[in-house]
Amino acid sequence: GKKLVSSVVLTNDLTSRVYEEARSLQADLIVAYHPPLFRPLRRALASSPDWPQRLLAAAFADGVAVYSPHTAWDARPDGLNDWLLAGPFGRWLEINKSAPVTPCKDTPGAGAGRWAPISTPMSLEEAVESVKKHLGLANLQASAVVRPLSSGQQHQLTRGVAVCAGSGASLLRDIGDKCDLLLTGEMSHHELLWHADQGRSVIVTGHSNCERPYLPVAAAALAKRMPSLVFHVSKTDQDPLEFA
Repeated sequence: GKKLVSSVVLTNDLTSRVYEEARSLQADLIVAYHPPLFRPLRRALASSPDWPQRLLAAAFADGVAVYSPHTAWDARPDGLNDWLLAGPFGRWLEINKSAPVTPCKDTPGAGAGRWAPISTPMSLEEAVESVKKHLGLANLQASAVVRPLSSGQQHQLTRGVAVCAGSGASLLRDIGDKCDLLLTGEMSHHELLWHADQGRSVIVTGHSNCERPYLPVAAAALAKRMPSLVFHVSKTDQDPLEFA
């Protein structure tokens, strides 16, 4: 018969450490924001040198389900990207006018990325500090139209803000003149130079650093809808890069 779920672990990435943590919590389901697999498998072997294959083989053997809500969480109204936009920038934006950067054709309000027009001008320095506070980060990177940030010359942002959790280079490249600030997890050197030439500043947090802090929000929302289940946010899940 069907196995019932009672304990759920939420993680940004399913790693060996996270799987061991999930087993210690007797989890029946692991909700991994990033899919462990990006290409089809013909088989999953516990002896494989490929760690996602080993983890899935272990999950099969242990009866642990794995689900990835990546794009659904990104695209849904009031999802990850709405949280990433409204949380740090809401006081400066016409947030009631926020919209997807690329709307879904069949679902009103859903789509990739989010943007909103600015109602109260802000400086890049203010934006950076607000993002740090919202995401709980001590450090991030910013590409400023006016350089350097330490010069004391504050560049006022007056048009709009667009965000894309994770890697937003391709999505945000065609944002146009409506935004002069972008927030994403990662962007290439040449993309940053291109946006600077177009008059846009960019805040870069590190890929998963703008995704992982959303997990407690998602866990609380799920617990409210399914109070009979126990939801845990992984404590061993972390970005693979850190400032040294």
